[in-house]
Amino acid sequence: MNRVFFILAFCLASFACTTPIGAKVQAALVSNPNEASFQEISTLIAKAVRQNSVVLAKNVFVDSSILVLSKPDMTGRIIDVPQRFRLLLSGERCLLEHMNTRQRWDLRETQCVSSGN
Repeated sequence: MNRVFFILAFCLASFACTTPIGAKVQAALVSNPNEASFQEISTLIAKAVRQNSVVLAKNVFVDSSILVLSKPDMTGRIIDVPQRFRLLLSGERCLLEHMNTRQRWDLRETQCVSSGN
């Protein structure tokens, strides 16, 4: 019985952050930038790139649905693969996607609108 429960719980958790079948996913912009949404986005991006924190502009995802982070070495050359993120809208849900891994997170503190792209 416990094994069946574990398998069911695992299956449900696996689909918790996926987009519903048939839902239209489109590029999005932050519609109402505020401190809570900025903190939410910053925290998720830092987790995705395995850092304690990241430095982002306060208007992240306000003018563009794409964010590319790169880490230069001491000479200014980019030696790591740039980390790409995009903001998405699926129905009423605002999503942050790490494009390198295709991992997505629901944003609960952030309001989005379609970017029209």
